[in-house]
Formats: sequence, structure tokens, C-alpha cells
Amino acid sequence: MNHRLSRLSDRLSNRLVDRAAISTVALTLLLMVIGVIPGCVAAERPETGTLAPSPVVNPQLIGPWSLRDMRGEAVIERIGGSDVGEMPSLTIAEDGSLSGAGGVNRWNASLNLSHNLENAFRVNAIAATRRAGPPRLMAVERDFFEALNEASHFDEDRLGEGRLILMNEDHEPILGFTRTE
Repeated sequence: MNHRLSRLSDRLSNRLVDRAAISTVALTLLLMVIGVIPGCVAAERPETGTLAPSPVVNPQLIGPWSLRDMRGEAVIERIGGSDVGEMPSLTIAEDGSLSGAGGVNRWNASLNLSHNLENAFRVNAIAATRRAGPPRLMAVERDFFEALNEASHFDEDRLGEGRLILMNEDHEPILGFTRTE
């Protein structure tokens, strides 16, 4: 009996040691992340050894946008008068995070700010809820997400008009938004 209690005691102490080790690793990783993030604010320019400013989101992009056309076709016509809970939309935050509605599902992503072009617009992986909806709305949503992934830049000249036009690598407009408040 004492042998069994001794083995049980050893197992429990081993588990406690394992949990303590896991906690130590987790704390170490957290401290590393906290210490690394401030260092990511600026990148060193190899040619001069000076710091370059971190990429930032164009202030004119920040805010909510409602999708109006996709590849030259009005979204409302593609939907065909179906009852839409929310029109496809895009909200851009100062930190480059993106969120919105796809027509059926809510989604979020982030801008890839590593491109130093002033009008670059590249979306990192889109995450969306997985609700089902009418086939026509699901098709619009799928095409919307595909076009967001295809976008490479935006037309800066149209921002002052309250329009956000996303274009592909061939400089073809693929998504047209209007600013909403």
C-alpha cells in the first residue's frame, strides 16, 4: 500500500514540476513578446544603418467602407434583391486590422504593411464565421473574399471623393467602396 502511495505521490509531484515548467516557458515567451514588439516599431536601413519609420496605414483609409461594386458590377444587382442582413463591408483600423461583413458572415484580417508602396493594399489571411446563407449571397461573399485577396493597391486619387477603389496587379479595379459613417 505504501508503495502505491509513494508512486502516486511521485506522479503528482512530476505533474506539478511539469506545470511549473510550462508556466515558466509561457512567462518567458510573454516577456520575449513584450520585449520584441517595441523593437519592431522601426527597421534598420542596411545602407545607412539608420532607423526607417514603421509602415503606417494611410489616414484616409481608416474607417468604415461599404462595398458598391465588384469587378464593375453593382453588388446590389448581383445580390438580386435578396434579403441581406448586412451589405459586404470593410472597416480599416489605424493598426491595419480589417473587419467587416461578407453578406452572410462576419470577417477579419489585417493589412500586410511590409510593402513600402504608399498605395499598397495587400490583405493577410481572412478569417470568417461559417454561417450558411442563400446561394446567391454565398457566391457574392466568396467573390468578395477572393477579390480582397487579389487586391494589390488602391487608387489614391479617389479617396478624396469618399471612394476606395482596390485594384489588382494589372491595375484593374476589382472592388469599389464608398465611405460610410
